[in-house]
Amino acid sequence: MSQAETAQTGKVTAMDYKAAGAPKIGKNAPRHAEHNARGSEKNPYRKAESKAELLARMKAAAEARKGK
Repeated sequence: MSQAETAQTGKVTAMDYKAAGAPKIGKNAPRHAEHNARGSEKNPYRKAESKAELLARMKAAAEARKGK
């Protein structure tokens, strides 16, 4: 209906926003769980890695890259 027809007939139709393609509401949740998420077995809460452990892990990673 055009505005002229609406003015003549006095009918007002409501807009159907669902049919117009309104955006869907997000779920606010991740798509999957991370393998090393906080609180998991691999990364428990309040775990503080010592400097020596960090350096050892970095050196092992560097050696692994160097070996390739």
